[in-house]
Formats: sequence, C-alpha cells, structure tokens
Amino acid sequence: MKFSIVIPAFNETEYIVCSVNALKKQDIERSDFEIIVIDNNSSDETFAAALEAGADKVVKEIKKGTNAARQRGYLESQGEIIAFLDADSEPPADWLRKIQADLSGPGVAAVSGPFDY
Repeated sequence: MKFSIVIPAFNETEYIVCSVNALKKQDIERSDFEIIVIDNNSSDETFAAALEAGADKVVKEIKKGTNAARQRGYLESQGEIIAFLDADSEPPADWLRKIQADLSGPGVAAVSGPFDY
C-alpha cells in the first residue's frame, strides 16, 4: 500500500462523511491508499459516521489532542507515505497524486500544501 491517510476527529459527525467521500474520489487506485479515522474520544456519532462513510479503519483514542490522535494514526497505518488530513477538509481528486509527485524530488522527505478556507 502506498498511502495511509490519517484523519484525527473530535465531534466531527457533521464533516467526516464529506472528508471520507472526497478521499474515495482520488484519481489513484483505491487499493493504493487506506483511510484511517482516529476518533479522539468524541461525544457525538463521529465513529459510526466514519465507518458508514467507508473509512477503512476507525479507531478510538481516548487521550485528547491532535498530537495523540495523529500518533495513534501513525501507529495504525500500513502505508509507505502517511498523509494527515483535517476532518473538515475535502481534498481535490488529485491530492494524493500531487503528494506523490512532490515527494519524488531528490532530498524531499516531507511536504505541506496550500489550503483554502
């Protein structure tokens, strides 16, 4: 597997479905990436919504905070490349392909990109 996409989520029932659906529309083979949602001890239906939307793995992390959630996602991941996405984000269809291209440059170990609010 090429990519693991880790989405830390705390009370994101309203947004997580859109994020997962946008990821499922990536223009690379679906078998090349996994979607991991880390439910950061939500009190709403984030866990169930992420599962229903089609996340490959949804894991509870009771230690609060995005750092703890991201670390848990890293530990759960199987991909060669780990991409982090906010739970209220909807990446464009070429997001993973662009990450892969950017990482192919000599001496490149990490990338970050622009975003629109």
